[in-house]
Amino acid sequence: MSNENPPTGSSGSIAEGDSSEDPGRSSGRVSGAAAGDPKAREQRLRSMPVGPLLTSLSLPAMAAMFINALYNLVDAIFVGQAVGTEGMAALSLAFPIQMLIGAVGLMFGVGGASMASRFLGAGRREDADRTLGTAMVFVLILGLITFSLLQIFLDEVLIFVGATEGTLPLARDYARIVLFGFIPLSMAMTANNFIRAEGNARMSMIIMMTGAITNLILDPIYIFVFDWGVQGAALATITGQTLNFILGYRYLLSRRSNYHIKLRYLVPRIDLVKEISGLGVATFVRQIGTSAFLIVVNNLIRSYSDAPGTMIAVMGVINRLMMFSLMPLFGLVQGMQPIAGYNYGARLFHRVKEVVNTAFRRGMIIATLAFAMFMLFPGALMRAFGSDPDFIERGTYFLRVVFLMVALVPLQIVGAAYFQALGKMLPAFFLSTSRQFILLLPMVVIFAAIGGIPLMAWAFPAADFITIIITMVWFRIDSARLFTEPAAS
Repeated sequence: MSNENPPTGSSGSIAEGDSSEDPGRSSGRVSGAAAGDPKAREQRLRSMPVGPLLTSLSLPAMAAMFINALYNLVDAIFVGQAVGTEGMAALSLAFPIQMLIGAVGLMFGVGGASMASRFLGAGRREDADRTLGTAMVFVLILGLITFSLLQIFLDEVLIFVGATEGTLPLARDYARIVLFGFIPLSMAMTANNFIRAEGNARMSMIIMMTGAITNLILDPIYIFVFDWGVQGAALATITGQTLNFILGYRYLLSRRSNYHIKLRYLVPRIDLVKEISGLGVATFVRQIGTSAFLIVVNNLIRSYSDAPGTMIAVMGVINRLMMFSLMPLFGLVQGMQPIAGYNYGARLFHRVKEVVNTAFRRGMIIATLAFAMFMLFPGALMRAFGSDPDFIERGTYFLRVVFLMVALVPLQIVGAAYFQALGKMLPAFFLSTSRQFILLLPMVVIFAAIGGIPLMAWAFPAADFITIIITMVWFRIDSARLFTEPAAS
């Protein structure tokens, strides 16, 4: 187990400084006017009752992520209805590349935000500012390098992803445009994580929802009115992403933010790079793992399916519906993490325990509703993306099998987020990546080799079940130790 206690920095223990409970704890309330003040936001993290605090931080994140997942669905619905199964296959082939875009921003956003929330909790504001500056610069550098390489080798990448001679042209048309959103999207994702880390989930929600709604409005105009097909969907996507980027950094540069971005903070510090990447690598690898998994599945479909184009389109729908069902859960843990991280830094361990247990309960409610939807209405869901009877039949079967364990998935998601919020790199990394790399990836290969594509679907619930058991055992061991440690007086 790594990092059992809050990390120390060059200026001393992160638990030093204002580690006592705030006098305002007894009331647990912050006025609406004060809530916009940076110091008031810190007071809320320290003293507001955990249930209402988690609601106030998670609901905006859940709403924003729900809207983002919704516009991914709407993209697919519009393309499926306008272009057909071939268009859906094109979006599915480009999806692993889009996951790579998100991985860059999330690695430095999640890792940096975990550090920033603990620095703010310990009163180390300048360290929080330096962390933000370092994250911004490295995301920009990595984004430029990755964008350039993908533009040069796009056809080769798409063929590697699973494109066939029939699906490559549409996939190329979509991916080449989407790549121009690489830098604004990755930078925006970094900004939004830092905004949530300072306790301003409402602003993060407004920024994300503005970009998503812009995409939703432009989708039907570009696809149907201008008749731009998959290229129109790509243009709508990068327009929304660029707007997210502009609004996010406009806020971070304003006086309303808890951070102060100065030129000297934009010179990266190697020690911060190491810790940010160490904390964020779990999220990065999980995203890359998802991308690698999709590549493997597409190639398995190309090898074993009698209708590869149709099955790639089906898996594209499955992936978008999976995002749609899980994004509210990730919004929930994004509300949980700043509370857990801040109070861990302040050594208020009872609040860490309370927020994690509350997140477990709420996540189970959300996931149970998703489970009911997928089990009861799979055919109706598939018909929204296309009218081909073979596409609907195959998709209905896959939906019911793939989502068998979704009601219990919050146990794994919240458990892994707990370790990440507390800066415990080893369990955060292992629990965030074990499902994709250690379990699901080899399982789909083995199941497909034994029973073809229909049996491959059963790898999903099998991997979910094993991952949930591992997460719960590790969480119980660690939390039992943490919650018996001496807290702040």
